[in-house]
Amino acid sequence: LLAPPLLAAGLVLGLASALLVFRNAEQENPKLEIQNPLELATALKLAAFIVVVMLASEMVRNWFGAVGVYLVAALSGIADVDAVTISMARLRGGDLSLTTAAGAILIAVAVNTVSKAIMAAAAGGARIGLQVGAASLVALAAGMVVFLLRPLG
Repeated sequence: LLAPPLLAAGLVLGLASALLVFRNAEQENPKLEIQNPLELATALKLAAFIVVVMLASEMVRNWFGAVGVYLVAALSGIADVDAVTISMARLRGGDLSLTTAAGAILIAVAVNTVSKAIMAAAAGGARIGLQVGAASLVALAAGMVVFLLRPLG
């Protein structure tokens, strides 16, 4: 259910990334400082975020149903997709439908993709932001088309 739309979006983003890298005439390599995700503090923050998303998903699902799950997915997708994915996988074992769980993950991915494009604009300026934003929108559109054209079963 998730693989085809995510694959379509990933292919579009991969092609767009390759195009941007090969078109970069300046060949400037910005210095990136990346934290180790295996550091204890980083791992604990992620674990805490996952717990918050799981609790919020369950509570909001009880109060508002699928719409509540989608809202939590959108809000948590601003920062992270992993928490929603783990939460939906765990909640799927209960009375959460596969379609709702998959929809929530796709919403989180879409929101996260947009938030990354905004970060690219903030870090790299308007030109980079427009390029990344345009590629992200095309990728999201490709994923949405594939998702909507999937056979229902």
